[in-house]
Amino acid sequence: MELNQITAILAEVLGTDPSKVEPSAYLTDDLGLDSLDLTQIWMKIEEIFNIEVDAALQDRPETVQDIADVTASLLKPSEGKRV
Repeated sequence: MELNQITAILAEVLGTDPSKVEPSAYLTDDLGLDSLDLTQIWMKIEEIFNIEVDAALQDRPETVQDIADVTASLLKPSEGKRV
């Protein structure tokens, strides 16, 4: 479920159709996202999932799937709990 929502967020930031955002796509190389785009994406993820993503975790993801994995890992301890 998170992957679909992450894909929708990325598509919104990119201004493209979500079907064009592949889980294996590299954020900067394939999708052309810059640091401002990534900050916007993380802010939307925090708002939608009601989580707080540590800055150190925000720098790790390289692909769309990586963002979904980080988000899922923060949701697992307790849905909606601030980590």
